[in-house]
Amino acid sequence: MSHKALDVAHYIISIQGKNKFLNNQDVSRTRQITPLKLQKLLYYAQGSHLALHGRPLFEEQIEAWQHGPVVREVYIAHKNSGEILLSKENASTECTKKFSISEERLLHTVDAKYGRHSPWKLREMTHREAPWFNAYKECMKEVISIKSIQDFFKQKRQAVLDNPLVLRLDTIMSEHEDLFQSLANV
Repeated sequence: MSHKALDVAHYIISIQGKNKFLNNQDVSRTRQITPLKLQKLLYYAQGSHLALHGRPLFEEQIEAWQHGPVVREVYIAHKNSGEILLSKENASTECTKKFSISEERLLHTVDAKYGRHSPWKLREMTHREAPWFNAYKECMKEVISIKSIQDFFKQKRQAVLDNPLVLRLDTIMSEHEDLFQSLANV
C-alpha cells in the first residue's frame, strides 16, 4: 500500500530521538530535524522501499531542486518553518497508525543510517547520487523518475549484499524479529 508523503514525513518527525527497533535507546545526539533534512530522509526512505519491495512507499513525486531531492507537497506543508527544527508537535499522531511493522522497521533503519547526518551533509550526499544528479537542471524542478531511484537503490543494496563483511541490521532484525517485537512493546 502506498502512503501519502506527508504521513511518512510526520512519522519520520515522530520517531526522532528514539528507535524502537534498537532497544529504545536514545539516538538524539544529532537527530534534530529541519525541513531540509526531512526532505532528504524522505528520499532515502522512498529509495530504500523501492529497492526492497519494488514499489513506492509514498505516491507523490520527488523533484530535483537546487538543494537536492524534494517532495513538493511536504515542502509546501513545512515551507514556513525555514530552518526551524521540526518537532513531534509538528507530526500528526494519526500517521503513526498507518504503517506496517515492515514499513516502520524500514523508516527506523533509514533514520538510524541517515538521520545521524546534518542536513547539509545529506544535501552533499544526494548531490553525488545519480537520481538527483541526472535529473537536476538549474532553475528547473524536474521530476526524479521512480525507475531512476529504484535502479540506484537496488544497485546500492546489491553492493552491500555482495559484501560478506557487512553486518546488516535488516538481517539481524529478521532473524530475531520476536525479540525486537517484545522490546518494542516494553
